Amino acid sequence: MKVWSLKRSANYGSKHYDEHALKIRAVKRSADKLTLTFEIPDLAPTQCYELKIGDRVLHGTIHQLN
Repeated sequence: MKVWSLKRSANYGSKHYDEHALKIRAVKRSADKLTLTFEIPDLAPTQCYELKIGDRVLHGTIHQLN
């Protein structure tokens, strides 16, 4: 998993700023095998993240952690 920030401007797109990897300490699968729970100690709100699982890639934003 990696995270980064973007610089907001009138132009579309931005370079990645402060891009860095996060260590995934553990992954647990639910009994029904439908849910994965990740233990990521340094995870914090971020403009952008990328999580690769096998040949799948998930991108998103984390606004708030509960």
